[in-house]
Amino acid sequence: MNRIFLRTLFFIIALASLTVNAAQNTPLRGAVCLVGDEQGRVLMVKDYLSGRYALPGGGIDDGESPENAALRELFEETGLRAEVIRRIDDGGSAAIYNCKTLSAVPTYEMENKGYVASWFSPHFGREIKTVNWLDTSTMGASEFRFPDQVADFPKWLKKSENSELNISSDFSDMASPFLAEHADINRSLQQAITALPAPLFVFIDAFIHAASGLGSTYLYVLLVPLALLTGGVKRLVWLAMMAVLTILSVYGSKLFFGIPRPFYIYPELGLATANGFSFPSGHTANAFAIWLTMASWFGTGNTKGKWILGLALGAALLTALSRIYLGVHYLMDVTAGAVLGTMIFLVSRTMSNVSIERVGSVFNPLTWLVMLLVLLPIAISQLQPMFALASSVCIGMGLVMAASKQTLRDVVFGRPPALFVSATCLSLSAIIAAVSFWYTKTNGNSIENLSILVFATIIGGFIMVYPSVRFAPRLSMIGSGSKA
Repeated sequence: MNRIFLRTLFFIIALASLTVNAAQNTPLRGAVCLVGDEQGRVLMVKDYLSGRYALPGGGIDDGESPENAALRELFEETGLRAEVIRRIDDGGSAAIYNCKTLSAVPTYEMENKGYVASWFSPHFGREIKTVNWLDTSTMGASEFRFPDQVADFPKWLKKSENSELNISSDFSDMASPFLAEHADINRSLQQAITALPAPLFVFIDAFIHAASGLGSTYLYVLLVPLALLTGGVKRLVWLAMMAVLTILSVYGSKLFFGIPRPFYIYPELGLATANGFSFPSGHTANAFAIWLTMASWFGTGNTKGKWILGLALGAALLTALSRIYLGVHYLMDVTAGAVLGTMIFLVSRTMSNVSIERVGSVFNPLTWLVMLLVLLPIAISQLQPMFALASSVCIGMGLVMAASKQTLRDVVFGRPPALFVSATCLSLSAIIAAVSFWYTKTNGNSIENLSILVFATIIGGFIMVYPSVRFAPRLSMIGSGSKA
């Protein structure tokens, strides 16, 4: 009996030893920093593609130690410098290190969440949306990219040394005096509206919040069926070019200038949520481009045209005002956004009217190739997913125009295809968009999410536009019409 017991004990010890060795010998593919504070919270980052929180970390470069990789990733994603205290996980493909910051972390406290000043970090506005101190015990598993780690946080925190916080009411000492002065315009506008009688204030505040939606990126999605059903492939491709130019100019400028939003500096100014950098205002650029386009589509006739143009400009200006009031943009941001949006409208309209034989026409595949060659280096060098999506639009539109080159010469531009064709194109594209959107919201892998969105954009765009060209009204069939 004792012999059986000893053999069993020996077997258990040997098996445990093999398990430990296997865990220790697991090749490392990533390194992560766990930074904790005195309140038991964890420093976490939210990325653009998954919209979920994760510990700062990533892959290990060739010739790089796991400890240095963890510290590098922490700096790139949060802007914080730290030292590695010890490894705190039990082994695996990603090493979890307790990292302690070298200086107090600039933090603003609001609603049981710590907001970290991180707009100066290399990946902010590109890969990273926000950096926060979080009490993970109060959050659901769906809020994390790697929910299996959450149960281990209390155990890891017990092994960790905490970092110090520098809790502030604002971050004005980290911003230029120029931006601090410009934020006074936001503050003055908010104070003027707040000082109104209560009923009037409630109405105007709600109205301005709603007006901000007049420049939402989602308007492009809503415009797709309107463009197809009222103007056919011409308006559809015009809209695609406008979206690409908006991404290239607005997001490119944001990353180039890297200006923090007003409420990043003075958190009390933030009456709405926003992410990324401030200059120029994307909402304002969208509003001017979209509403001026709508006015050009439907503003026929002198009197009617003036009224529609006035309403379009009113909607765009309301959007600009709302972004200042909400504390998400400076006056200079919305001014630049208005100029950019107007230029995007004018350029897109001109390109939709250029002869299809010339480079510069939205119906010439070489035009989309040139746009792709401009976008690809930016999409590769920058982590912002919008550049990858804009590149996907160029690929999809370029393929359509190349496949439809002969057909386009006989198309009556400005007239929609049969209702059945339009409805089918819209339905199939909507299904592809819905499935890809659902997948990215349920999947925590950012690379997979980006790949899905890229392929969905290319395939959805092709399915939307190619049949609209293939089954568009033809000159040879009706004997009249006008080419682009």
